[in-house]
Amino acid sequence: MRKDLEWLRQYYDRKNIVEIFLQENLCLRLRPQAK
Repeated sequence: MRKDLEWLRQYYDRKNIVEIFLQENLCLRLRPQAK
């Protein structure tokens, strides 16, 4: 159980990091167009 919970925690942490990374990329892409 503990190993599964740790794996899920790591998976969701990575998922959040990827989502934040994509959001930052989108912001960087949209900034030049906005200007």
